[in-house]
Amino acid sequence: MRILPALMLGVACADDGTAPGSVASAPGEDSGEEPIPEETGVWGPDAQGVTVNCKGVALRAEATAEGVVRLRYGPRRRGSFAVLGGAPPADPKVEATPAGWAITEAGLRVEIDEADCAVRAFDPTGVLLLDDPPGGGIDGANSLRRRLAPGERILGLGGRTGGMDRRGRRLDCWTTDAYNPSHGGYAPDADPLYACIPFYLAERQGLALGVFTDATVRSQFDIGLGEAEVTRVTVAEGGLDQHLIAGPDYASVLRRYTALTGRAPLPPRFGLGFHQSRWGWESADTVRGVVDQYAALDLPLAAVWLDIQHMDGFRVFTWDPVRYADPAGLVADLAGQGVASVAILDPGIKVEPGYPVYDQFVSGDLLLTQDGAPYEGVVWPGYSVFPDFSAPAARAAWGDWVEAELALGLDGLWLDMNEPAVFDGSDAAPETIWGQGEGDPIALSELRNVYALLQAQATYEAAQAARPERRPYLLSRSGYAGIQRYAAAWTGDAPSNWSTLRGTPAMLMGMSLSGQAWVGSDVGGYSGGASPELFARWMQVGLWSPFFRAHLVSGAADQYPWSFGTEVLDISRELLRHRLRLLPHLYTLGAEAAENGAPPLRPVAWVWPGSEAAAQDDVLLWGDHLLVAPILDEGASSRSLILPPGRWFEWQTGIAFEGGGPLVREALPLAAMPVFVREGAILARGPALPGEPPLTLELWPHDESRTGRVYEDAGDGAGAARWTTVTVTPRAEGLAVEIARAGDFEPGHPFLRLRLPRVDEAPAAALLGGVALAAVDAGALASGETGYRWDPIDLSLAINLPDRGAQSLEITVNTALSALAPPVDMPFRVSVPPGTPTDRPICIASALDGWASHQPLAWVSPTEAAGTLRVPRGEYLYYKFTRGDWETVEKWPDCVEATNRYELGRAAEKVDTVYAWRDSCP
Repeated sequence: MRILPALMLGVACADDGTAPGSVASAPGEDSGEEPIPEETGVWGPDAQGVTVNCKGVALRAEATAEGVVRLRYGPRRRGSFAVLGGAPPADPKVEATPAGWAITEAGLRVEIDEADCAVRAFDPTGVLLLDDPPGGGIDGANSLRRRLAPGERILGLGGRTGGMDRRGRRLDCWTTDAYNPSHGGYAPDADPLYACIPFYLAERQGLALGVFTDATVRSQFDIGLGEAEVTRVTVAEGGLDQHLIAGPDYASVLRRYTALTGRAPLPPRFGLGFHQSRWGWESADTVRGVVDQYAALDLPLAAVWLDIQHMDGFRVFTWDPVRYADPAGLVADLAGQGVASVAILDPGIKVEPGYPVYDQFVSGDLLLTQDGAPYEGVVWPGYSVFPDFSAPAARAAWGDWVEAELALGLDGLWLDMNEPAVFDGSDAAPETIWGQGEGDPIALSELRNVYALLQAQATYEAAQAARPERRPYLLSRSGYAGIQRYAAAWTGDAPSNWSTLRGTPAMLMGMSLSGQAWVGSDVGGYSGGASPELFARWMQVGLWSPFFRAHLVSGAADQYPWSFGTEVLDISRELLRHRLRLLPHLYTLGAEAAENGAPPLRPVAWVWPGSEAAAQDDVLLWGDHLLVAPILDEGASSRSLILPPGRWFEWQTGIAFEGGGPLVREALPLAAMPVFVREGAILARGPALPGEPPLTLELWPHDESRTGRVYEDAGDGAGAARWTTVTVTPRAEGLAVEIARAGDFEPGHPFLRLRLPRVDEAPAAALLGGVALAAVDAGALASGETGYRWDPIDLSLAINLPDRGAQSLEITVNTALSALAPPVDMPFRVSVPPGTPTDRPICIASALDGWASHQPLAWVSPTEAAGTLRVPRGEYLYYKFTRGDWETVEKWPDCVEATNRYELGRAAEKVDTVYAWRDSCP
């Protein structure tokens, strides 16, 4: 097959990790499609496949890429908007069988029965992965039936309401503004939603197969609803074009699918932090005030997002001349505080002669048309026209305005309303609306699903041209297969309620399994009205969302971390600090996604398909080693889940659990967030507070050898980078650790720290390159001095090393656990009001013994006491301070009755303040 004319520049990395640069097929009259003969009969095989007659419909079956077999039923008039160009596989096997034909390519064998065109796909061991019902799958040129096997799971198809498994549902692929006023966002069972990703992953017997139906017209996937054991795919017109993508596992399918349609590039580092947005910020000073409040409350903030309020009358590519009179100044002020700026761009251009954007697009014939005139629809500015992104000249003109917008210093752009959405219902007749295509007119019925993809392409390429030294950063509400190569995605207008929160993990994982690596939701819900509990729980889900942003509709009460009281503020601050600590790990997962298509956020089935744990819709994996079980129900104080097989450690405390069965965590307060680390994990961690090391590699216990990688670069641009590879090998007397570096990036870390959790005994020795390291105290360790320190309270071993190339470390230590959950002597420090009598000790009363005793602390000054309390490691301690009895129990400010304090049982010192005592209050 010849290479097609260039329409879209891909940003996927090749399978060997080489730089982006593949070119997508160019839709148009000269599509590069090989014609399918019209006569009947079998036309025989060729080097890549075979063409046969399927009940009067020609089927072309061919190996088109590594591990991909394409099935094209009927002619296709236009090339693909999604599929990247490239050479076909070198040596597929095409052969005759007793019943027809077979194509074998990289672990996938596809057989076609000549009699009825029934298709079957097998893995290399002969396991049946896909088959047609009796009589074959083709049902006319635009409908195709595939058999659903017992227990087969169908995952993906983009962001959807409901569970991850799409079985038993009928889903439309049609980009739609799903906002429903009665819900303040999309309805609980809304379908379709904003994006159309016609790719699913089918799992049988723990084996995975990808199925991508490349049809930009409206399509429908009936997955066992109309017919209980059948998946029916129906497209509105134009024939069916389906790609079968080999596994055998989820990772292999996503690697091949993203090689086909493009991989998500690594965002600039700020894109991985916490972002704040709000529709309705009245002025630039309002934005500055929000950023100042984040700083004043010590809340880490990476970026702010400007919704449509910053525009002049909602005109795209404008700024309000009064309220946002100096956009470059605003952007510079925020950058001075370490906060990036992102501004929204809607495709609707206000109908207004004299408005330069409108004049350029009208005079250049660069707009979608209806009956030969520019199509007009009502959006935020009123009657508006819409760029024809199917035309190269329109994409170029849009790109010029993008470059001007970025010249203000903006760090990213937000593409919204690009389904395309209108308010007057005029998109109900898309067959009357046309674009120019590549010289081959295209109706909106065929263009609608890829409209956002083409807008994102134009924006991305303009950003690359404007600032070639920086990585573009885009977010798009809508999209088609391939959108991941240009933009991150979010779940759209999510209502602020518990039902939406409960469905968010499954929606995010469905998007991830559709090739979209950078996904998130509006923390707190878009519609507003979140309770303190709902906001805190949504922040906990947001922490583990690759794209982490809070957003809110105009006119609703504020939903900032400080809007819900002290407890939620403190919880939010700790979560945002966790995000900073997790950035090196997430950055590494992002680099791997650009390299091999594996999304950072994954379902349990990614690693354990077919297991009892795999069907959980509300348990998330970050990479292969961090498992998150967020609390998603109002008033919940417990969390049940099924741990996958193997040993798991509680992330913050190190207590161990044996997996492979159910687990219930109880007596959980609002701050609780069950997170578990898989044995053998190697995780990179960064600093969140002064004094924390610049880079820590956590080596979690395991009795087998393992290897982990860490990616580092300057955080933006395409400059120097390096990979650090860590290999840990158990030995009879301890561990051997090998550290290797590849790349030319020099981060300038003053030192590198290794942390080994759950080392229950002090090491006998540690040798770096055969030279003994010294045991150092906590102060020397914190200063970066080379050496090691064992913490008998935390039960961890920390080792400081110089940050250099290859290093070998040998540690003589007993790695066996003394207990799964040994108790911990938890440190406490409390400040008390001036004038508090010092003739009696400050005490802790707790639920440990039913609040029966008061455990004394030691005075360290007239206003401060400290000490330790032995508590169950990994359990929440509920407590209050007294001076020895309940008549002297603490009070909140203004003598308000104090609620129970709580803290997770761990080695970290708990620092508290008592505001008043009962016997000193009126």
